[in-house]
Amino acid sequence: MTADDELAKARHAYKVATERLNTAKARLKKAGRKALDELEQKFGKQVDVAAALHYSTSNVAKLRPNERDTPWEPRGLKFYKTVDKETGNRHDLGRLRTEFDQAKRAVSMAADAVHDAEATADIGSLDLESAAVTTATAVSIDDVQVFQKFRCVVLDVRVRNTGPSVANLTRVSLRILDRKSYLTAYAPSAGYDLLVDGDEGEVGVRHSLLPDEVDNFLVTLGFTEAESGYEFTAELGVRYNGDQVAVYRPLVFESCFD
Repeated sequence: MTADDELAKARHAYKVATERLNTAKARLKKAGRKALDELEQKFGKQVDVAAALHYSTSNVAKLRPNERDTPWEPRGLKFYKTVDKETGNRHDLGRLRTEFDQAKRAVSMAADAVHDAEATADIGSLDLESAAVTTATAVSIDDVQVFQKFRCVVLDVRVRNTGPSVANLTRVSLRILDRKSYLTAYAPSAGYDLLVDGDEGEVGVRHSLLPDEVDNFLVTLGFTEAESGYEFTAELGVRYNGDQVAVYRPLVFESCFD
């Protein structure tokens, strides 16, 4: 199979993965609306539903948002399981959320495959396994600066390629190792680039480093559940060369919600 054939195959796989993600999203949205209808019949107003679930009214309202004003976003798995428990699991939100997450990861992996296939088609075949061995320590995370912008936590990540060839960054991940509560708490916000669900999150990236090059990129964090009033100890990871090699760096940051 030629490089162009591989590229066509990767693009088709990405199209299929995207269609599956859209289907999973539509099912989760529809089930969420039906679940809220049932909860409103049972408890009354959304504020009463929120009280029964022990969640904020804004979380409950996002099961059925007015998408002209507020784009739909998935709620956290824990929230959906709470709704399932209150509705006798008739809407299966927990399972649908899990399927949505799986579909989202499949799209990310398919996008990375397209990126790799495009690079191969442009520069010729590349033995990624060999490249992973010869550049196992080629990329390093020099520094991570943490700052706040528009009520979000933003990571300024500086990476360095010390290897002999181009390193194609493919994925950035974040894993929460510890939460330390502090006194000041804030309301949740939304609209981020890297979504942390529970203790982990990742996002596909397309970033290339030439030999001896140092560069920066920004990662804006978001959380599926409000993480107000915490100091986080975390581990930032960067994968490259077809996801086969990874480097990690610890960091500490505070939740940033108004």
